[in-house]
Amino acid sequence: MILRLHGEDVRLKQFLALGERLCRVDSLVRYEILHRGVTRFRMSVPENASIVDVSGRGVADWKVSKKDDRKIVAVKLNYEAKGAYNLMVSYEITLEDATAEAVVPQLTTLDTSREIGYLGTAARTNIE
Repeated sequence: MILRLHGEDVRLKQFLALGERLCRVDSLVRYEILHRGVTRFRMSVPENASIVDVSGRGVADWKVSKKDDRKIVAVKLNYEAKGAYNLMVSYEITLEDATAEAVVPQLTTLDTSREIGYLGTAARTNIE
């Protein structure tokens, strides 16, 4: 997805892998920071998501809080990022029933004005 936030463009690529009772999402967030440097990023995931990992160059800390029906992931860097910056966020959602329709549990960045992106899917087991 391409997002504009105070001069930052973001490309978001998400890969969703479905199993019988588990949905795993790996999201690559690529920021193109155009003007002033950035030390913090925020994004949201569905309320029932369990964050597996948040990684990127200089990630000092990340925290998860709850707001309404979403979880907010706040990422703090140990330096001021400028130019290109990649952040990887992985999370899982347990599906209630092995024979259910699933809603795509999408990560969205916060404090942005526009989103364009890609979502890839794969089946980990024999599912339809």
